[in-house]
Amino acid sequence: IMVRAGLILYELLASAFARFRSPGRPRFLSPAEMAIQEPAFKRDGLRLAGLYFDTATDDARLVLETLKEARDFSGGRSVALNYVRAERLLRTNGQVAGVELEDRLSGKKFMVQTRCVVNATGVWTSETLARAGVEAQQLRPTKGVHLVVSAQRLGNGQAFALRSIDDGRFIFVLRRGPVSILGTTDTDFQGSLDDPRCEPEDRDYLLRTVNHFFPEARLIEADILSTYAGLRPLLAEAGSPSDVSREHVVLDSGDGLVTVTGGKLTTFRIMAWDAL
Repeated sequence: IMVRAGLILYELLASAFARFRSPGRPRFLSPAEMAIQEPAFKRDGLRLAGLYFDTATDDARLVLETLKEARDFSGGRSVALNYVRAERLLRTNGQVAGVELEDRLSGKKFMVQTRCVVNATGVWTSETLARAGVEAQQLRPTKGVHLVVSAQRLGNGQAFALRSIDDGRFIFVLRRGPVSILGTTDTDFQGSLDDPRCEPEDRDYLLRTVNHFFPEARLIEADILSTYAGLRPLLAEAGSPSDVSREHVVLDSGDGLVTVTGGKLTTFRIMAWDAL
């Protein structure tokens, strides 16, 4: 009942008010149908499988398209710079008057005059605010790790949403051509913000659940083609990492510095509107 109700509600929210609708409605597969479609998946105890459509995002392309639109809608007046760090805010009579930037490739420093600076530096928000001489917003960065393995080795034909056998969190198995991506984790992070990595406990956490649901795969460390990790700029709250809100917050210090932090990729447009 929960699976059926959940997928019907998901389809309603995804398509009822959307310009672009899902290409098909959710279907529900019996164990026999599931065995035909996904023979590598665990059969013991299986009662029902829900088949639904979801979206995939090329995040690098999304960033480039956003930058191109910023340039085009401003009539070419906006400029996007990469490998540039904000060193300090410039103030006149306590109000923001500009920002000093450093080209990290050449070491050259230069000034930009402005009456407003938007700080949207993600997990580096507190560090940026500290350099600006403003009380830091307390963040709780959490780490998300993905593993990449051979899809043929794992045996999945499509993407899966699975419950972790350790803590009940959702883990996704995403088919991407010849490989499958396994993830993600969600753990508190205390190390260098510039260097999150997949640790053995992250690897084992993901492999335990995936091997449970794909028992013939028996994936081990040697089957991992690559790993990657990132950090979520979550607001500091009590509770487990997965329970921390993914909402964003906009902070206006009143002197021309506006900070937007928290949030996630799927809400980046409303975050931008709120900051403006």
